[in-house]
Amino acid sequence: MPDTIIKRRRWTNKGYHAYPLMEVDRTLPDHQKWLDLDMLVAAAKKGDFRRVTELPTRVAAADDWVRRGDYVALLGDAGDSKTLARVRDEILPACSDSVMRFVYAEALCYWGSLSAVPGLIEQYRKYHFSEDAWSIAEWMSRLMEEKPGVLNDFPTEDDEEGAETYCRVARSRYEELKGLLGTDDVVVFRGNVVGVDNICQRMLDDLRDKQFHEEMRHKFEAWTGVDCSGFYQHEVLQPLSAAAIIEDFLDSPERARYRDGERYFFGHRLA
Repeated sequence: MPDTIIKRRRWTNKGYHAYPLMEVDRTLPDHQKWLDLDMLVAAAKKGDFRRVTELPTRVAAADDWVRRGDYVALLGDAGDSKTLARVRDEILPACSDSVMRFVYAEALCYWGSLSAVPGLIEQYRKYHFSEDAWSIAEWMSRLMEEKPGVLNDFPTEDDEEGAETYCRVARSRYEELKGLLGTDDVVVFRGNVVGVDNICQRMLDDLRDKQFHEEMRHKFEAWTGVDCSGFYQHEVLQPLSAAAIIEDFLDSPERARYRDGERYFFGHRLA
Protein backbone atom coordinates (compact mmCIF):
# COMPACT_ATOMS: atom_id res chain seq x y z
CA MET A 1 0.00 0.00 0.00
CA PRO A 2 1.37 3.49 -0.83
CA ASP A 3 2.54 5.66 2.05
CA THR A 4 0.07 8.21 3.40
CA ILE A 5 0.73 11.93 3.53
CA ILE A 6 2.05 11.51 7.09
CA LYS A 7 5.16 9.78 5.74
CA ARG A 8 5.37 11.30 2.25
CA ARG A 9 5.54 14.86 3.61
CA ARG A 10 8.96 14.35 5.23
CA TRP A 11 11.89 16.30 3.78
CA THR A 12 13.69 12.99 3.32
CA ASN A 13 10.76 11.84 1.20
CA LYS A 14 8.46 13.91 -1.05
CA GLY A 15 8.38 17.21 0.87
CA TYR A 16 6.00 19.72 -0.71
CA HIS A 17 5.55 17.30 -3.60
CA ALA A 18 3.69 14.96 -1.24
CA TYR A 19 0.76 17.23 -2.10
CA PRO A 20 -1.84 16.94 -3.61
CA LEU A 21 -3.31 14.17 -1.50
CA MET A 22 -3.64 10.67 -2.93
CA GLU A 23 -6.46 8.15 -2.79
CA VAL A 24 -4.72 6.29 0.05
CA ASP A 25 -5.01 9.41 2.22
CA ARG A 26 -8.78 8.93 2.33
CA THR A 27 -8.10 6.14 4.83
CA LEU A 28 -6.91 8.68 7.41
CA PRO A 29 -9.51 9.40 10.10
CA ASP A 30 -8.75 13.12 9.84
CA HIS A 31 -8.71 13.15 6.03
CA GLN A 32 -10.92 16.26 5.83
CA LYS A 33 -8.45 18.26 7.92
CA TRP A 34 -5.59 17.15 5.69
CA LEU A 35 -7.71 18.11 2.67
CA ASP A 36 -8.06 21.65 4.01
CA LEU A 37 -4.28 21.93 4.32
CA ASP A 38 -3.94 20.41 0.86
CA MET A 39 -6.03 23.25 -0.59
CA LEU A 40 -3.88 25.87 1.13
CA VAL A 41 -0.69 24.30 -0.24
CA ALA A 42 -2.18 24.01 -3.74
CA ALA A 43 -3.17 27.68 -3.79
CA ALA A 44 0.24 28.82 -2.55
CA LYS A 45 2.02 26.72 -5.18
CA LYS A 46 0.04 28.63 -7.82
CA GLY A 47 1.00 31.98 -6.31
CA ASP A 48 -2.34 32.57 -4.58
CA PHE A 49 -1.34 33.73 -1.09
CA ARG A 50 -4.66 35.25 -0.04
CA ARG A 51 -5.21 32.68 2.72
CA VAL A 52 -1.73 32.74 4.24
CA THR A 53 -2.94 35.29 6.80
CA GLU A 54 -5.02 32.43 8.27
CA LEU A 55 -1.95 30.34 9.02
CA PRO A 56 -1.07 31.64 12.53
CA THR A 57 -4.62 30.79 13.63
CA ARG A 58 -4.47 27.38 11.96
CA VAL A 59 -1.12 26.66 13.60
CA ALA A 60 -2.66 27.38 17.01
CA ALA A 61 -5.81 25.33 16.30
CA ALA A 62 -4.13 22.26 14.78
CA ASP A 63 -4.94 19.14 16.82
CA ASP A 64 -2.24 16.97 15.25
CA TRP A 65 1.47 17.74 15.62
CA VAL A 66 2.37 16.35 12.18
CA ARG A 67 -0.18 18.52 10.41
CA ARG A 68 0.80 21.47 12.60
CA GLY A 69 4.36 21.03 11.36
CA ASP A 70 3.20 21.52 7.78
CA TYR A 71 1.17 24.59 8.70
CA VAL A 72 4.29 26.01 10.38
CA ALA A 73 6.47 25.28 7.34
CA LEU A 74 3.92 26.86 5.00
CA LEU A 75 3.65 29.92 7.26
CA GLY A 76 7.42 30.44 7.28
CA ASP A 77 7.92 29.57 3.61
CA ALA A 78 4.90 31.29 2.03
CA GLY A 79 3.71 33.77 4.64
CA ASP A 80 3.95 37.44 3.73
CA SER A 81 6.30 39.69 5.69
CA LYS A 82 3.44 41.50 7.45
CA THR A 83 1.98 38.25 8.80
CA LEU A 84 5.37 36.97 9.92
CA ALA A 85 6.22 40.30 11.55
CA ARG A 86 3.02 39.89 13.57
CA VAL A 87 4.23 36.46 14.71
CA ARG A 88 7.58 38.03 15.67
CA ASP A 89 6.23 41.14 17.41
CA GLU A 90 2.89 40.05 18.87
CA ILE A 91 2.10 36.34 18.81
CA LEU A 92 5.40 34.86 20.05
CA PRO A 93 6.03 37.43 22.83
CA ALA A 94 2.47 37.05 24.13
CA CYS A 95 2.46 33.24 24.04
CA SER A 96 2.65 31.62 27.49
CA ASP A 97 2.71 28.00 26.27
CA SER A 98 6.34 26.90 26.01
CA VAL A 99 5.59 24.28 23.35
CA MET A 100 3.73 26.77 21.16
CA ARG A 101 6.52 29.29 21.60
CA PHE A 102 8.87 26.85 19.89
CA VAL A 103 6.28 26.26 17.18
CA TYR A 104 6.08 29.97 16.35
CA ALA A 105 9.86 30.32 16.64
CA GLU A 106 10.23 27.58 14.04
CA ALA A 107 8.08 29.59 11.61
CA LEU A 108 10.40 32.57 12.12
CA CYS A 109 13.38 30.33 11.37
CA TYR A 110 11.82 29.29 8.07
CA TRP A 111 11.14 32.96 7.30
CA GLY A 112 14.79 33.81 7.83
CA SER A 113 14.52 37.54 8.52
CA LEU A 114 17.53 38.80 10.45
CA SER A 115 15.06 40.90 12.45
CA ALA A 116 13.69 37.70 14.01
CA VAL A 117 17.04 36.66 15.46
CA PRO A 118 16.84 38.67 18.75
CA GLY A 119 13.57 36.89 19.53
CA LEU A 120 15.14 33.53 18.69
CA ILE A 121 18.06 34.29 21.00
CA GLU A 122 15.65 35.16 23.81
CA GLN A 123 13.69 31.96 23.17
CA TYR A 124 16.91 29.96 23.42
CA ARG A 125 17.97 31.79 26.59
CA LYS A 126 14.68 31.12 28.39
CA TYR A 127 14.37 27.47 27.36
CA HIS A 128 17.98 26.38 26.78
CA PHE A 129 17.35 23.25 28.87
CA SER A 130 14.83 21.96 26.32
CA GLU A 131 15.87 19.72 23.43
CA ASP A 132 13.69 21.97 21.26
CA ALA A 133 16.15 24.78 21.97
CA TRP A 134 18.84 22.87 20.09
CA SER A 135 16.92 23.24 16.84
CA ILE A 136 16.75 27.02 17.41
CA ALA A 137 20.53 27.11 17.83
CA GLU A 138 21.04 25.02 14.70
CA TRP A 139 18.79 27.38 12.78
CA MET A 140 20.61 30.49 14.01
CA SER A 141 23.81 28.90 12.74
CA ARG A 142 22.14 28.07 9.43
CA LEU A 143 20.95 31.65 9.04
CA MET A 144 24.03 33.54 10.21
CA GLU A 145 27.04 31.30 9.44
CA GLU A 146 28.30 30.23 6.02
CA LYS A 147 29.27 26.89 7.54
CA PRO A 148 28.43 25.42 10.96
CA GLY A 149 30.68 27.25 13.40
CA VAL A 150 30.50 28.73 16.88
CA LEU A 151 26.71 29.12 16.70
CA ASN A 152 26.40 25.41 16.05
CA ASP A 153 28.53 24.69 19.13
CA PHE A 154 25.78 25.07 21.72
CA PRO A 155 25.48 23.51 25.21
CA THR A 156 23.63 20.21 25.12
CA GLU A 157 23.04 20.06 28.86
CA ASP A 158 21.18 22.28 31.32
CA ASP A 159 24.06 24.73 31.63
CA GLU A 160 22.79 28.23 32.40
CA GLU A 161 26.22 29.82 32.30
CA GLY A 162 27.01 28.09 29.01
CA ALA A 163 23.66 29.21 27.59
CA GLU A 164 24.33 32.84 28.53
CA THR A 165 27.76 32.64 26.88
CA TYR A 166 26.19 31.15 23.77
CA CYS A 167 23.58 33.93 23.64
CA ARG A 168 26.30 36.59 23.85
CA VAL A 169 28.06 34.96 20.90
CA ALA A 170 24.80 34.82 18.93
CA ARG A 171 24.02 38.48 19.69
CA SER A 172 27.52 39.46 18.60
CA ARG A 173 27.11 37.67 15.28
CA TYR A 174 23.67 39.24 14.81
CA GLU A 175 25.10 42.74 15.39
CA GLU A 176 28.03 42.00 13.10
CA LEU A 177 25.78 40.82 10.27
CA LYS A 178 23.37 43.71 10.81
CA GLY A 179 26.29 46.12 10.53
CA LEU A 180 27.62 44.48 7.38
CA LEU A 181 24.22 44.52 5.69
CA GLY A 182 23.19 47.93 7.04
CA THR A 183 19.88 46.67 8.43
CA ASP A 184 18.21 43.67 10.04
CA ASP A 185 15.18 44.06 7.76
CA VAL A 186 16.63 41.51 5.37
CA VAL A 187 16.23 37.78 4.81
CA VAL A 188 19.47 35.90 5.37
CA PHE A 189 20.72 32.38 4.85
CA ARG A 190 24.12 30.85 5.46
CA GLY A 191 25.63 34.13 6.59
CA ASN A 192 24.57 36.34 3.72
CA VAL A 193 21.58 37.91 2.00
CA VAL A 194 19.41 35.04 0.81
CA GLY A 195 19.51 34.11 -2.85
CA VAL A 196 18.97 31.03 -4.97
CA ASP A 197 22.57 30.93 -6.18
CA ASN A 198 23.75 31.08 -2.56
CA ILE A 199 21.38 28.28 -1.55
CA CYS A 200 22.53 26.10 -4.46
CA GLN A 201 26.23 26.70 -3.82
CA ARG A 202 25.89 25.92 -0.13
CA MET A 203 24.01 22.70 -0.97
CA LEU A 204 26.76 21.59 -3.35
CA ASP A 205 29.40 22.44 -0.73
CA ASP A 206 27.53 20.48 1.93
CA LEU A 207 27.13 17.48 -0.35
CA ARG A 208 30.84 17.53 -1.09
CA ASP A 209 31.70 17.90 2.61
CA LYS A 210 29.20 15.18 3.59
CA GLN A 211 27.39 17.64 5.87
CA PHE A 212 24.10 17.90 3.98
CA HIS A 213 21.03 18.61 6.12
CA GLU A 214 17.48 17.97 4.93
CA GLU A 215 16.57 21.60 5.71
CA MET A 216 18.75 22.63 2.75
CA ARG A 217 16.48 20.60 0.47
CA HIS A 218 13.47 22.19 2.20
CA LYS A 219 14.76 25.71 1.49
CA PHE A 220 15.55 25.01 -2.16
CA GLU A 221 12.30 23.19 -2.88
CA ALA A 222 10.16 25.83 -1.18
CA TRP A 223 11.95 28.62 -3.04
CA THR A 224 11.91 27.12 -6.53
CA GLY A 225 9.27 24.39 -6.57
CA VAL A 226 11.86 21.98 -7.99
CA ASP A 227 10.89 18.40 -7.12
CA CYS A 228 13.72 17.24 -4.87
CA SER A 229 12.28 13.79 -4.15
CA GLY A 230 15.28 12.35 -6.00
CA PHE A 231 17.60 13.69 -3.30
CA TYR A 232 16.61 10.63 -1.28
CA GLN A 233 15.88 6.97 -1.86
CA HIS A 234 14.11 5.14 0.96
CA GLU A 235 14.87 8.30 3.00
CA VAL A 236 18.64 7.89 2.50
CA LEU A 237 20.49 10.80 0.88
CA GLN A 238 21.70 10.20 -2.68
CA PRO A 239 24.49 12.80 -3.11
CA LEU A 240 25.04 12.30 -6.84
CA SER A 241 21.34 12.53 -7.64
CA ALA A 242 20.96 15.59 -5.42
CA ALA A 243 23.92 17.34 -7.06
CA ALA A 244 22.54 16.56 -10.53
CA ILE A 245 19.15 18.11 -9.68
CA ILE A 246 20.84 21.25 -8.33
CA GLU A 247 23.15 21.57 -11.33
CA ASP A 248 20.25 21.08 -13.75
CA PHE A 249 18.50 24.01 -12.10
CA LEU A 250 21.63 26.19 -12.27
CA ASP A 251 21.90 25.43 -15.99
CA SER A 252 18.24 26.23 -16.65
CA PRO A 253 16.77 29.58 -17.75
CA GLU A 254 14.61 29.51 -14.59
CA ARG A 255 17.63 30.58 -12.55
CA ALA A 256 17.54 34.09 -14.04
CA ARG A 257 14.13 34.94 -12.60
CA TYR A 258 15.34 35.03 -8.99
CA ARG A 259 16.75 38.13 -7.28
CA ASP A 260 18.94 38.12 -4.19
CA GLY A 261 17.17 39.40 -1.09
CA GLU A 262 13.70 38.52 -2.36
CA ARG A 263 11.61 35.65 -0.99
CA TYR A 264 9.91 33.14 -3.25
CA PHE A 265 7.57 30.21 -2.94
CA PHE A 266 7.48 27.80 -5.87
CA GLY A 267 8.95 30.53 -8.04
CA HIS A 268 6.40 33.19 -7.03
CA ARG A 269 7.79 36.31 -5.38
CA LEU A 270 6.45 37.00 -1.90
CA ALA A 271 5.51 40.34 -0.40
